[in-house]
Amino acid sequence: HRLKLKEEIPIQSKVSFLGVNPKSPKFEKGEIFTLQGLIEAMLISSSNISSVSVAEYLEKDEKNFVNKMNEKETKNKANQQFIQIWPE
Repeated sequence: HRLKLKEEIPIQSKVSFLGVNPKSPKFEKGEIFTLQGLIEAMLISSSNISSVSVAEYLEKDEKNFVNKMNEKETKNKANQQFIQIWPE
């Protein structure tokens, strides 16, 4: 579905412990942020937690999101490949 910037996205338990970069915002399991807030965290502080949270929200888990992005890449004949950043 098409997301809106004000859409609320929860932080999942899988990613809440990934705040290893001291410059990244701190996230706790169950916290809810808007899509806009998570995008800002991705762009301003390179927050991987934000990226994974959005991926999980859209496709239930990061692996499904990566597969979906690679399908779109193939369909659009782009020259990129997406990879999963956290081991299972």
